[in-house]
Amino acid sequence: IVGRVDPWVMVDAGRFHRPVPLVRDADLVVVLVHPVGEHLVGLTHALGSLGRDGRREVAIVVVGDGPYRVNEIEPAFEYPVIAHLPHDPGAAGQLLDGRGGRSNLGRSRLSRAVATLGDDLVALTVESDMAVSR
Repeated sequence: IVGRVDPWVMVDAGRFHRPVPLVRDADLVVVLVHPVGEHLVGLTHALGSLGRDGRREVAIVVVGDGPYRVNEIEPAFEYPVIAHLPHDPGAAGQLLDGRGGRSNLGRSRLSRAVATLGDDLVALTVESDMAVSR
């Protein structure tokens, strides 16, 4: 074995009503939220339980459009908003069940935004790893 490999695990934990070990032990938790009042109130409760012990990085991704903008959301929480994913039901449908084929998926607004988010997450984790190793 050449060395230890830290795996990336992505989990949709949105239906869990209390932190599960996988989420509790994560180095980075990214919470997705629609920019509407009801969802932002729910985010307040979720962030309270996720960030309570200070053992992990927490970041927010805003999904779709609503009455609140990123520049209004970020100051309301103590965690950064790292991305805004567009409302793109066509691309989402393609990802969900292949509806409409995948020929245009790579050029969709959603795919481009997710690719950028992936790059940003890699940079964020590398930055975090470098800070820990110092």
